[in-house]
Amino acid sequence: MAQQPQAPPAADDTLTTVPASDTGLAGPIKYDARIIDNDVVNRITYLIGDAVVKYQDMTIEAGKITVDLNKRILIAEALPETLHVAADSLAGNGHADSVRVHMVGYPVFSDGNDQMRGERMEYNFSTGKGLVVRGRTDFEGGKYFGQQIKRASPKVLYVSRGIYTTCEYEDKPHYHFWARRMKIIVGERVIARPIVMFFGKIPVAFLPFGMFPTQKGRRSGLIVPRYGVSAREGRYLRELGYYWAASDYFDARATVDFYEKSGWLFKAGINYALRYNFTGGISGSLTRKNFASGQTERRWDLSIRHNQTLGKTASIRVNGTFVSDNSYYKDFSFNTNQRLTRRLISRGTFSKRWPKKRASLSLSLSEEKDLEDGSVTRLLPSIQLYLNERKLFGGGQESRGRRGSGSTRSEKWYENIYFRYNVTMQSRYSKTAVEPDSGIFITDRKSFANHDISLRMSGPTRLFGWLRLSQSLTIDEDWFDRARVYEDSTLEMNEEKGFFRRHTFSYNASANTTIYGLFNTRIGPIQAFRHVVTPSLSFSYRPDFSDPRWGYYVRVLDADSNVVIRDRFGGTPRGKLASMNLSIGNLFQMKLLRGQEEKKIDLFRMTISTGYNFAAREKKLRNISTSINAQPTRQINFSLSMSHSPYVFEQTSETSGQETSRYLWKEHGLFSGKWLRLTSLSISSNFRFQGKHESAAGESSERAGTAVENRFEEAPMMNYGIPWRIQFTFRYSISKFNPLKPTRRAYIDISQAEFKISKNWRVQFRGQFDLIKKQLTGQNWSIYRDLHCWEASFHWTPIGIGKGFYFRINIKAPQLQDIKFEKHGGRRSIFGGSYFY
Repeated sequence: MAQQPQAPPAADDTLTTVPASDTGLAGPIKYDARIIDNDVVNRITYLIGDAVVKYQDMTIEAGKITVDLNKRILIAEALPETLHVAADSLAGNGHADSVRVHMVGYPVFSDGNDQMRGERMEYNFSTGKGLVVRGRTDFEGGKYFGQQIKRASPKVLYVSRGIYTTCEYEDKPHYHFWARRMKIIVGERVIARPIVMFFGKIPVAFLPFGMFPTQKGRRSGLIVPRYGVSAREGRYLRELGYYWAASDYFDARATVDFYEKSGWLFKAGINYALRYNFTGGISGSLTRKNFASGQTERRWDLSIRHNQTLGKTASIRVNGTFVSDNSYYKDFSFNTNQRLTRRLISRGTFSKRWPKKRASLSLSLSEEKDLEDGSVTRLLPSIQLYLNERKLFGGGQESRGRRGSGSTRSEKWYENIYFRYNVTMQSRYSKTAVEPDSGIFITDRKSFANHDISLRMSGPTRLFGWLRLSQSLTIDEDWFDRARVYEDSTLEMNEEKGFFRRHTFSYNASANTTIYGLFNTRIGPIQAFRHVVTPSLSFSYRPDFSDPRWGYYVRVLDADSNVVIRDRFGGTPRGKLASMNLSIGNLFQMKLLRGQEEKKIDLFRMTISTGYNFAAREKKLRNISTSINAQPTRQINFSLSMSHSPYVFEQTSETSGQETSRYLWKEHGLFSGKWLRLTSLSISSNFRFQGKHESAAGESSERAGTAVENRFEEAPMMNYGIPWRIQFTFRYSISKFNPLKPTRRAYIDISQAEFKISKNWRVQFRGQFDLIKKQLTGQNWSIYRDLHCWEASFHWTPIGIGKGFYFRINIKAPQLQDIKFEKHGGRRSIFGGSYFY
C-alpha cells in the first residue's frame, strides 16, 4: 500500500477523479483527504482525515471514508481524535503528541439541499441505497433522529426507533414524538407507528398510527377536528374533514361538524386562481336540523365570488351571498362580523374602460336583502356610461400635448370651460315589508334613465393677480317609463305608464386666496413665525323643484281636506337653496435653524366657518364652527371643535326650551359682548409613549431609548428596565343646545398598553374608562408566555358583550399548529362555542 499525504480539499478541481470507465459506475467518483491509502489489488481506497467523496449529486464528508470498488460500496465513519491528530502530523500540519478519546469527523451526507448526519454511514453506488447508524436530519423546521436510517431510494427513508421534534435542544428536547418505525417520503409525508408524545422524558399521549405531511406550502391532508362539550348540544366534533391541494391553481376543503344532541353541519368550499387572469371561489354549508327550534328542515348558505380581467381595459366582478332563511348566520356562524351582518348584497359587474377617450362603461346586476324583515331590492340591470371631465372647446389631451411647455399662446376664456357627462339606466324591483315578521310586502317596479351634464369654468388667470375664481353648472335630465298618481282623500298611489322627463340643475361658484404673514424673531434656534390665512367664499343655488311650475310634484287633498304634496317620480329635490358659505383657514408655522439646516414646523391649524341661506324663512345665519388641530410631537396630537349659535334660547319650562330666530346681539345690545352661544364642544387628544430605560449603572442610555422607540420588539432585555409602551386617547364632549340640560361625555380609551415583564412574559391591556361615571366600561387582558418551542396565551374579557376567557398552549411550529390545549369560558353561542373561538 502506498500512503500519499494530501493538502486539505479546496474545490472540485483539486479533488482526485476516478473516471466512470475505471469504476463501471454511472459516473466518476471524486475524492480527497489528508491521507489517502490505495489497495490496488483489492481496489479499496482508504481516506483518512477531512475525507470527502462526491458522486453525481451526492457528497459525503467524514473523518474516515472507505471506498470498495469491487463491492461498489462506501463506508463513512467518525475518527478517534488521536488518529485525526496523527493524520495532521503525517500531513505536516502538527505533531502527534496529544491523546484524546472522543470521536471527530462524524459523517455528513448531502444530496441537493437535503443533509443527514450520523455516526456511521454505508452507501451502495449501484443501487443508491444506504444505511445510517444513529442518524439525524433537519427538514422544514423539524429535526428527525433515528437509531438506524435506511435509504431505500433518493426520496424514501426508513427509520428505526425514530424521534421527531422542532425544539432546538437536540440532546434534551422539551418535547418529542417517538415511533418504533417511520417511513419518510421526502417532500411529501411521514408515516409512523406507533407514536408516543413525550414532554421531556415523560410520555403523555399515544397513537397507534399517524401520517403527517411535509410538503412545502399548501398540502393535502386530513383536517384535525376540535372536540368539546356544550350544555345544550352535548359532545361535539367540529371541523372534521379533508383539504385537497389539487394544483397551484385549485384547492378544495370539506368539513363536517357532529353534535351529539342536534345532528350535523356540512361545509365545503373551493378556490381557484390563474395569475393575471382570474380568481374566485364557491363555499357553502348545509344542515337538516334547526338548532334553535329543534325542527327538522333543510337550511343552507352559498357564497360565490369571481374576479376576472379581460385584456387590459375590461373586467368582470361577481360576488353573491344566499341563505335559506334570515337567521342562518346568527345561528351557525362563528365569525362575529358575519353574525352581525343583517343585509346581504349580491352583485355582478362588467366594466370596460377606453383610456384614450377617457370614458368607461359599467353593466351590473344586483340584489340587496334585509335579513331583519325580508325586504328585497333588485337592479336588473343597471347601466352607467361615464365621460370624464374634458374641455368643451379647444380639444382634449391631444391639443394640450401639442401646446406644451414651449407654447406662449394664452388660452381664451372659453377654453377654460370643462364638461362632464354621465348616463345611467336602471330597472328596479323592490319588495318592502309593511311590518317586520308580518309577511306582508309592498312591491314596486320602476325603470328610468338619466343623463347628467356638468359644466365648470375656472378662470385662466387669477383676478387681480391673487384671487382664484371657479364656477360650475350641473344639469340633470331623467327619463321615466311611469309616473305616480295619487287619489284625493285616500292618497292611494297608482302608476301612469308612458314617457316622462325631469330636468333639474344647480349652480356653484367659489373664490379663494392665500395671505402670508411673517414675523422675524431670533430666540435661540427660532428664526421666524409664519401665519398662512386661506379665506374661501362660495355660493350655491338650486330652485325649489316642488313649485307647481316645474310639474314634478302634485298637490292632493287628504281626508281632512288638507293639501298634501307628493313627488311624481321619487328623489326630486325639494326646497330652494341659495346659500353663501365662508371659511377662513389659519396655519401657524415656526422656522428653526439647526446648524446650517433650516426646518419648518407646523404648530397648529385653526379653521372658522359659517354660512348664510338667503332662501331660508328664518335662522338664515348658520352656526359658527371652529376647529383646531395640533401635533406638537410624534407622540401627542390634539384636536378641538366647537359650535356657536347666534340665536337666543328661550326657556319654556324648568328644563326645556327652544331656540328662537332672534339674534343675541339684538337681544342684549351690540356692545354687550353676548353675540354667540356655545352649543357644542369636543376635545380629543391622543398620546403614545414608550419607555426609555436606564442602565444597570443608573446612567441614562440614549441608545437604549432609541432602540426601544424604533424597534420595540428588539429592545435590550438584560441591561435595562421593563420595556413598555402605551397609547391612549382622552375625549371630552359637551352638548349645550339646550343650556338648561347639558349633556357631557368624558372618557379615556386605552387602545394599547403593553409591558414586557421579562424576556418571555408579555402583558397587554385594552380598555375604556368613563370619567363621568368613574368606572371601566370595557377591558380586555392578554398574557403571553414564550415557552421556547411552545407558547401560551390567556385572553380575558371580564365585562361587556364579549365577556369570557380563552386559554391556549400550543407548539410554535406551523406544521404542528393543531397540537394544542384550549379552554374556553364565558358567553356562548347556540353551539356552546365561545366568542374567542
